[in-house]
Order: sequence, then structure tokens, then C-alpha cells
Amino acid sequence: MNLIETYIKGFGCIGEARLQLANQGLVYVIGENHDTNAADSNGSGKTTLFKAICWCLYGETIDGDKGDEVIKLGEKEALVEVSASDNKGGIWTISRSRKKGKPGLALKDVSGAPIQLDKDELQRRIITMIGLDFQAFKNSVLYGQNDSHRFAHPKTNDSQRKSMLHKILRTEVLQKCHEVAKEKRLRIKKQAEGIEKDIETIKAKRDEHDLSTLKNDAKEWEENREKRVAHQREKAQSALEQAKHNQGRAGELDGLTEQMFELEKQINEAEAAQKAADALDTDIDKIAESERGWLIDRGNASAGIRQCVEHLEQLAGEQCPVCANPLSGKKAKEHIASIKVQKQNAEKRVDDVDKKVEELKAKRGALEKKQSALREKARQAKGLYNQKTNLKAKIMTVENLAKRVNELKAEVKEAMADMKKAMDEKNPYQERLEIAQKKVDKYNKKITQLKMDFAEKNEEAAHIQFWVKGFSNQGLPSYILDSVMPFITERANHYLEILADGDITMEFKTQRELKSQAGQVRDEIDIRWTIEGNEDVTPSGGQQKKMEIATDLALMDLVASQESGHIDLLIMDEVLDGLDREGRNRVMLLLQEIRARRNTIFVISHESDLAEMFEKQVKAIKHDGDTSVERMAA
Repeated sequence: MNLIETYIKGFGCIGEARLQLANQGLVYVIGENHDTNAADSNGSGKTTLFKAICWCLYGETIDGDKGDEVIKLGEKEALVEVSASDNKGGIWTISRSRKKGKPGLALKDVSGAPIQLDKDELQRRIITMIGLDFQAFKNSVLYGQNDSHRFAHPKTNDSQRKSMLHKILRTEVLQKCHEVAKEKRLRIKKQAEGIEKDIETIKAKRDEHDLSTLKNDAKEWEENREKRVAHQREKAQSALEQAKHNQGRAGELDGLTEQMFELEKQINEAEAAQKAADALDTDIDKIAESERGWLIDRGNASAGIRQCVEHLEQLAGEQCPVCANPLSGKKAKEHIASIKVQKQNAEKRVDDVDKKVEELKAKRGALEKKQSALREKARQAKGLYNQKTNLKAKIMTVENLAKRVNELKAEVKEAMADMKKAMDEKNPYQERLEIAQKKVDKYNKKITQLKMDFAEKNEEAAHIQFWVKGFSNQGLPSYILDSVMPFITERANHYLEILADGDITMEFKTQRELKSQAGQVRDEIDIRWTIEGNEDVTPSGGQQKKMEIATDLALMDLVASQESGHIDLLIMDEVLDGLDREGRNRVMLLLQEIRARRNTIFVISHESDLAEMFEKQVKAIKHDGDTSVERMAA
């Protein structure tokens, strides 16, 4: 299976990006972070590109992000797709998404049709197709992805180194077998301890049976039963008398409930009257407002009449008081007639307004009368509320009495049942004597069987102890680690030949000789080196980094030798950073050698002056929290 291309959207700091993965040669990956003046490249999202690929394939990230943490800030969904070709050239598409709290996983075959499996089965199908699980993918495809310690780093302890190798060599099954064996040993031990406790418990139970004492207890038991029967009889009689006393008062409940129904009906009517009276306020206000408008209209009409009268009085002579023209002319007569018509219209308007005002006054009076009657009815509510409160108290009292009657009846029934039960009991002591003898015999038989079981468990514990030791770190896992040390030594020195021109050699062993005790060794991964012919000298920073690179590449080769799958891709993070010019040149020679075996190698770096040494260049550009990808010629 070969990875062809990845599409990323809303993942980490990446808004949207597409990256070709197949047949890309030696690719230099650098970054530009325009969101901070503190760093040109750090935080630009270079590593996030490859973190997204890992997440798409396995649902896990190289730095441990989980759940919604992968979703880009401000986005609703993270989506990563990876297309891959099978050995027949068919293209498959793996798609993983994450919405808030909702994961999604899909696999499409060469025809584009989705594979219909549940999530776990789908993940297993993807791992089978790729041929690498998550840990193997990290160890064989990724280098330096924020690993806290390198295998050859001085701060990496023996336990961490062994853990790395066990993951590469897939010895987890041996560790699981060791855990299973230990759990079984512990379980057998607990079972044996349980058997011992059971033996002691059964012995104690057997010794509890005093057969001679049982015969003396029968008479005392009979006397005690008579007392219990008498007590239950008295209890039932007392409860019955109380129930009869309360039954009469409880019978008032139906009448009180009827009164409450009628009272609530009256209260509802009073409350409805209050609401109706309040509702009439608006209608009355509207009528009053209309009256005021009509009265204003009447005042305007009356003013018009007065103006017409005054005007006619002025025109009562023989000539116009304004222009001194004679009033006997046609136009003057028409003007006087027009004023008279205006006066008649205004007088008619006054009569109409008066009628309308009287009509409104009558309507308002009727509404106010109706409102007054409604408010009078609403005032009755207060008294009704008080009656309701008192009535509720009475009902509660009667209900409590009725409840108490039922409780007393139950007490009578319970007491009678207990009395009958006591009367029906049989004297247990004779039967107990026979039962006790049978139990003693049974206990003795059980003790004999448990002693046999205990001996069997001890034999089984001795057998399982052999496997506990065999699956421990001193057993098979140690043997497997011993077997790969020569391979790691050979491959690391092969890469050091390129990186250091043979000036540095390394040797890996699984036993370290103690300096303080000659001839004594400890079960610990020992790394020894020579630098320019000198053993165990302190390496410089550049020399240490070369040793780390060579060791990690040797481990990648170890993974490739162990795995059935092979991904034609290598991603190396910061492998060139911190090296001098000679060191960089050596690493580039090493990359050229690896290039012969892998068609695509991505090298992530903060250094921007090495682009000319690569076939292609990819730049991750971050602006306003959003990373995009730009492909450029080297």
C-alpha cells in the first residue's frame, strides 16, 4: 500500500491544504509564521501536516491530542483524507472526521463505494491494508516527531529503551502473557488462600453445633410463641377499635369535596367578573376619547356659525364695507347666498355632533353601569378565598383521618397475619437436631475435599510459576532483545559510516558490565561507542546527534524487517537543525542513500538556507491563525 495524497481541512492550525505524498523525491518542508514576531518558522504548522496523516490512518496523533483537540479553533469539524494505492494500482480513500464530540471514519474502495463495517472493524481493515500499526508506522515512517527522548540519547533510561524495542519487536504479546501468567498465579494463590479460609470457616461452623443443647430449648420456644401470639392479637384489637372511631369523621369527605367544587366555581366567576371589568376600562376610555373629539368638532362648527353671522351683518348695508362696491350686484348676491349656505351647513353640523355626543354619553353610561356591577361581583372574591382556605383545612383533616383509617386497617391485617404465622410455626428443635447431625457429617466431608483441592492448587501454582519466569524480562523477551542487538549495531554503523566517515562506531548489548564489580553484569541495554579510535569519550553535540540519527534509522530498518507492510514514505523532523555545515552535508549524503529505497522523503526544518539541496520545497504559511500549504520549486 502506497500513500498517494492527503487532503486536510480544519485540523490543528490548518484551514485547508492538499499535499502530494507519492513519488515526490527529496522534499524540503519549511514554514512562515506571520502571527508572531518571536519566530519565523516555529508554530507555522509544518509538523501538523504529518500529524494529520497519522490521525487519519490511526485515529491517534503523534503528540497525544485526543477528541475535539484536533479541531481547528473556530471550526466545527476536522477532516483529513488520505488516498492510497494497492499493489494492483487501485486507489482507496481513507477519511476521518471529528465534529464536536462526534468521530467519523470512512473507507472507500477502488470504485469509490464505501466499505460497510462498524468503526472498530473498519480500523482493523485499514491497519491490515497498510500493514503497519500505529507504533510501527511511527517507528518506520516518522523521525523525531516530538519524541521526548531518542533511543541513544543520554537521558533515555533503560526502561524506556526496552519499551521502544518491545513495541518495535511486537513483544507486547509476551508481556501480555507475562501479565496473564502473573494474574493466574495471583488468582491461584488467592484461590488457595480462599480454600484455607473455607476450611477454617467450615471447621468453625461444624463446631458451632451443640446437639445436646437443642433438646433443652423446645419448651422455652413454645412459651415464647404463646407470648408472640398474644401480643399480635392485642395489637390487632387496638388498631381495629381506632379504625372504627375514625371511620365516621372520614365519611364527611364527599360533602366537603362538593362544597369545594361549588366554592371554586363562585371564585372563578368572581375572578372572571374582575377581568371583564378591567377589560371595559379600555372601551370606556375609547368612548370618552371619541366624545372629546366630537366636542372639538362642535366647537369648530359653532365658531364657523359665528363667523358667518358676523360676515352677514357686515354685508347688511347697500355697499361692501371693504371695497365700497354696491351689494345689489350679481356677484355680491351670490357671495351673500354662499355665506348663508355655509351658516346652514355649520348649524346642521352642530345638530349632528350634539346627537352623536348624546349617543356616546349614553353608551359610556351603559358600560360604566355594567362595569360597576362587575366590580361589585368581583369584590365578593376576598370572602370566597377565606372560605376556600378554611374548607381546604377541613378537607385535609378529613383526608388525614381517612388515610389513618387505611393505615390502621393495614396494621390489623399485618398483626393478624403475624399471629397466624406464629400459630402455624412448628417447634424447630427436634428437626434442628436431625439437621445439625447431617450438617456435621457434610462439613467433615467438605473439609476432606477442600484439603485435596488445596494440594492441587499448590501443584498448579508451581507449574504456572515456571511460565511467569519464562515470560518475564529475564525470559523470552530478554532472549528476543539479545537477538536484535547485532542487527541494530550493524545498521547504526552503516549510517555512521556515511554521517561520520567511520570516525564513530557504536555497539549495542543487552548486558552491561559493572565497573565496580569485575565479571558482574546487569540485565540492561548497554550502548558503547568509539570516537576517532577512543572508547567512551564524551561526544560533542554534533557527534551525539549523528549517533542518535544513525540509531533511529537503524531502528526504522528493524521495523521494516519485522513488518509485512512497507510505506514508501519517510518524514524526518529537524534532522538537519543544529548541525554544522559538514554535518548537514553528511546527513544529505545519508538522505540520498535512503532516497534510493524510498521515493518520497519529507525533511522538516527551521533552517531556510538549505532549499537548493532538495528536489522540491513545501512551505507551510500561517496567517491569522490559519495555515495553508504552498508548493515551490527547490
